[in-house]
Amino acid sequence: MAGGRLTCPYHAWGYDLDGTLLTARQMPEDFRREDVAFKSLAVRVAEGSIFISLDDQPLGFGKAAHALRQSAGVYGWGRAKVAHQELYGIRAN
Repeated sequence: MAGGRLTCPYHAWGYDLDGTLLTARQMPEDFRREDVAFKSLAVRVAEGSIFISLDDQPLGFGKAAHALRQSAGVYGWGRAKVAHQELYGIRAN
């Protein structure tokens, strides 16, 4: 992400933060950017975990968030920090 937009490092397509496709190099003239915009998703953060729903009308999250506060919240998941990160290079597309 750079300058308020997302850019695919492989294809160099650029997306605005609202999911709109801004640039798509080497596409034919009849290419419709609006057909390949990112889709909107329901996103909730609870106790340091990110939850998404692909459903057009997602279920309520209140009971699950409460259960997480009662269980994981006791252990401080929402305040957890990354202690170690390791990157592995793989030869793949």
